[in-house]
Amino acid sequence: MSKKKIHERRRFPRVRAAWRVRGASGVRGSTVDVSESGARIVFSRPLCDSSLTLDLVLPDGTEVLSLCVRIVREVPGLREEYAFRLIDCTGTQRRALRRALLAQQVHIVLSDIDEVSVREQIEKFFLRDLLEYLHLAASFEESLGRDSDPAGIVPALERAHNALMLKGYCLELLLSGESALVKRVKEYFQKWTAPWTAQSAIMRWALEKPRGIPGDYRILEYIYEDRVVSEGIGRYFDSLFLRSPYAVAMRLRKDRILALLQEYLSALPPLKEAKVLNIACGSSREVRELVAHAAVPCKLKITCMDWDWEALRFSREKCAAPGNRVRCGYVREDVIRIVRNKVPLYSYGVQDIIFCAELPNYLPDRVMKKLLHRVYPLLERGGKFLFTHKNREKTYPPLFPDWFCDWRMIPRTPEEVVEVCHRCGIPRGALKVEPGVFGYVYFFTVTKK
Repeated sequence: MSKKKIHERRRFPRVRAAWRVRGASGVRGSTVDVSESGARIVFSRPLCDSSLTLDLVLPDGTEVLSLCVRIVREVPGLREEYAFRLIDCTGTQRRALRRALLAQQVHIVLSDIDEVSVREQIEKFFLRDLLEYLHLAASFEESLGRDSDPAGIVPALERAHNALMLKGYCLELLLSGESALVKRVKEYFQKWTAPWTAQSAIMRWALEKPRGIPGDYRILEYIYEDRVVSEGIGRYFDSLFLRSPYAVAMRLRKDRILALLQEYLSALPPLKEAKVLNIACGSSREVRELVAHAAVPCKLKITCMDWDWEALRFSREKCAAPGNRVRCGYVREDVIRIVRNKVPLYSYGVQDIIFCAELPNYLPDRVMKKLLHRVYPLLERGGKFLFTHKNREKTYPPLFPDWFCDWRMIPRTPEEVVEVCHRCGIPRGALKVEPGVFGYVYFFTVTKK
């Protein structure tokens, strides 16, 4: 899976635009591209001054922005082309420029849409709902320069964020069946929110996916630690992410998995060395807490399996096994190789407990069935396979990671997950289903008969 790089060296998106420019002494020009912080402009003749005032004529021709600019560099070539940085822009000028730039991009989204009502709804979402949100984020950032910690910034951001997500959800319902268009809308949404959300180290990591996947070990560690790590406006987006229903559900999920592991291990014979396999272990947080809190009722041999060598290294460094009661092994393996039967799972031995937390949310039905089919025979008689899945019927929690961070999960109801299990041969009496707090996440336990 490719990494998503949206937060580039330039903070604000650059938009290709040919807007008229007027300068002193009759100099004329046209923009090549424009952003909130600068522009490239081709002029009719060479410029003499490095700092000057230019009149930028916005596309509708009804508004002219008089902007102070400084030449950053002359673009090599045959044309009189220069790169400029905007200086001393007022809030009103930035708002007008932001709207014009966003409108220019929206025209690209609308270019191949024929239905008038759909065009109107998309335009309204970007040029009213999203634009208001961007203005608010920019105002908050400006206020940080005047006040180190303005009161009420997190609740206000949270209210605006929630309202925007609900409008995004309504737009997605309207575009139901138009998956390519929905994808394009979300990509532009992420591009335009990134200048502010990417000031959050947590949200930037979630969006860019440096490990190549959503929900990697590091973002889950951010969620579990529940601690703001950024500065400036980024700290408020950190807090927004960590307070979101999705992040809260992940912390509750981790705690419940830990409790279930303790419960299942306690039911085993006390002299037995229990074997536990954690597939797609990530940071192995559940294993680490199980071991660290001395909550191990019997001897354990734990195998932590993940495709990401960095996650495995992190797990090994963080997991301190107490004495000789716990043996931990770390195996680099890809779930796709498991489902394709290219991994000799029996080489790890028959298991008393196998568990997998985040992975099932990203597996199509056919892959999930193959994984269940491979894992079930590996269980000891009476052994447990524990996995979790988010509940599609709870609409709101996935909106944040989907719209802001491009986390595309496979939506399923608990009943649909049960049906997948039954279709791959899991006996109906072998499956236990338990809702988590608030019903955001469900816990599924398969017991080998």
